[in-house]
Amino acid sequence: MLRRLVQQSAARFGLRGVRALVGTAHATPVPTQAALVQCGWRYATASGFDANPLHKKLHELIHQGRIVVFLTGTPEEPRCGFTARIVDLLAQLPIQYTPVNILDDDEVCEGLKSYSNWPTYPQVYIDGELIGGFDITRKMLLDGSLPKLLKEKKLLQ
Repeated sequence: MLRRLVQQSAARFGLRGVRALVGTAHATPVPTQAALVQCGWRYATASGFDANPLHKKLHELIHQGRIVVFLTGTPEEPRCGFTARIVDLLAQLPIQYTPVNILDDDEVCEGLKSYSNWPTYPQVYIDGELIGGFDITRKMLLDGSLPKLLKEKKLLQ
């Protein structure tokens, strides 16, 4: 029960992959930060960053703008149909977004899939939160929840 509460709290603060170290009847040594990183575990630091250099890089990319879209290609030269569609969809809204071409960096391309727990591209982030890919973004545009969200975040008049 306690383990689940700690994991839920970690998830609420965006600490993906955190494993709760729950006390037992006997003393359990807590691993060092270096040991956690070596095992691939994530943890919060005082600065709010993960010690894994790739996670830090992905965090910085995701937060480089209020709306960040990870694409295969660029808005001007999309390299897949879903990228072309998401660019067309976002062009319908009077918003500005930061495009990131995942084909420029293999480490980012593969790492973001596991970091976000979302296996495909494009990926749309608003204020650092994953919204989804093309299908979810399209559905949100059609049902009015995307413009509503953008207005709530003062990204759309």
